[in-house]
Amino acid sequence: MTANGRRVAFFTIVSYLFVFGSQQLLAAVFECKDEAVIVRAPVGKIVGVKRCSVSNNSVYAFTGIRYARPPVGALRYRKPQRQPPWGDEIWDATRKPPACIQHTVFSARNLPWIPYDAQTSEDCLFLNIWTPSLTGKRPVIAWIHGGDFRHGSAAMPLVDGGNLAALGDVLVVTIAYRLGSFGYLYDGTEGAPGNQGLHDQLMALKWIQDNIAAFGGDPAEVTLSGFGAGGISIGFFLTAPGTTALFKRAIIQSGPVTLKGMAIHKDAAPIQLSKFARIFGCHNKSSVTLKAGSIVSCMRNIDAKLIGPLEQNFLDSGGMFMPIFGDGLFPINPQLATFTGDRDVMIGYVANEGSVNLYLHFTDVFSKTLSLRNVSKDEMLYYLGALHKDLSLPQLLTLRKLYMRRLSNSAYQKLRQALAQQQTETLVSCPLVETALKLSEATVLAKTGHSVYFYELDYTSHCSKALPWLSMTHGDDIAFVFGRPFDENGCAHDIPFAKKLIEIWSNFAKGRKPVLPGCGKWPEFKKHFPVLLKITGAKCVPLKFSYFGHCHKLKKLELY
Repeated sequence: MTANGRRVAFFTIVSYLFVFGSQQLLAAVFECKDEAVIVRAPVGKIVGVKRCSVSNNSVYAFTGIRYARPPVGALRYRKPQRQPPWGDEIWDATRKPPACIQHTVFSARNLPWIPYDAQTSEDCLFLNIWTPSLTGKRPVIAWIHGGDFRHGSAAMPLVDGGNLAALGDVLVVTIAYRLGSFGYLYDGTEGAPGNQGLHDQLMALKWIQDNIAAFGGDPAEVTLSGFGAGGISIGFFLTAPGTTALFKRAIIQSGPVTLKGMAIHKDAAPIQLSKFARIFGCHNKSSVTLKAGSIVSCMRNIDAKLIGPLEQNFLDSGGMFMPIFGDGLFPINPQLATFTGDRDVMIGYVANEGSVNLYLHFTDVFSKTLSLRNVSKDEMLYYLGALHKDLSLPQLLTLRKLYMRRLSNSAYQKLRQALAQQQTETLVSCPLVETALKLSEATVLAKTGHSVYFYELDYTSHCSKALPWLSMTHGDDIAFVFGRPFDENGCAHDIPFAKKLIEIWSNFAKGRKPVLPGCGKWPEFKKHFPVLLKITGAKCVPLKFSYFGHCHKLKKLELY
């Protein structure tokens, strides 16, 4: 979508009625119609929509605001460039922006956080804003989507921020950033410096600092929140002192920065570039021998729409595009880096994170909605090996014994649950606890009075069509945080749990302790007292986490 296509004259706006929010309203609450509104920000005038909200008031929506120059042509693979003010023109922020180009290998598997039907574009550096008022100074929740740095979107209906803004009385921003090769290609030059997607996120946060006051937000009260890769990005930033001025608090959802393989050293990246470029005929040699920048110059001439789909071929051959370390942004491996300890952090996961990973890798066996095929204890060794290809047979046997030693060969349901637990602990909960321990140690050393709070969510939607074995899995919490049960077609039975999470998230963003009525005190997470708050539909229970159980043994196997 071009800039000219989104910049519109005032006389074309005043009569414009926009129906984008109709699906977000509770049925029969009250009758209202959307109307256009103009905001005057330092970057220029922006038109959005005042629409009905679930709280019988109004919420203001501004979707598709450009925060950086289009990263196309000569700017492909470069760091984002600041978006200059657009003068007397008016930016049209009433239309859904495109998602960044991405491969869609999981598109047919109906994962809620993957925009399988979205319009995509290389010109995708947009953010979206929802606010209950254009006056005052409300705290800001800036949200970064997940998707393994390869897929995802800031503009899916799932993350429409209207309900969260209205019910939490906060301003919500969702941020798009470049993915895959567009976001992480590296050749050691300014033309492809790596970490472009992370620099996009930082550019968006700078835009928020400069402009959010015009929308009723307080730039001094920004909470950076993210899921999956978005949470891992936040973990990266919490090791970088230069980011302190950009956000005051952090919420990390299911995104452990200490997970093995979440970043590669910059010296390994050119090899990946060479392999990838051969797919497009931009490098036909067996090693990187071309002059620095020449491969990237060739890649800039490839149609962007061809690059995204063909990335899957690269991934299938063992390639990857991930954040790098060893550069100016992250000098050392974030797994080993020291956190700054200068911000409050809320961090956590859902009870059965790993079940969806089984569904993704073995859809015909671990089905989401169809009858499940029974898998014996003997067969489980094969699936463990397929999930952990670097482990030797003795190591796989040790891993199976750790989770399944008390189960019989035909205890099919418990075996399935044990494998899902192994994936949960390996991929999310154990490395996330390690992240929380390091964050807690950093706050103690910094002596700044900041705190770390740890949670586990355990709630399955009453309207879920998935089989019970999945229970609350990776990404299921997003719908509750963004208030989807309040939608016209939402699940009314899930409203109490959604209200609970919205209250926790918004209280934290307002600088309050993330507590709920009836939950008692939420203890801070500390090395000598690692307590998490288990939050269910009915209650909240503080639990002490035993790191020296499975986590310690998984660490010895170098699984995270």
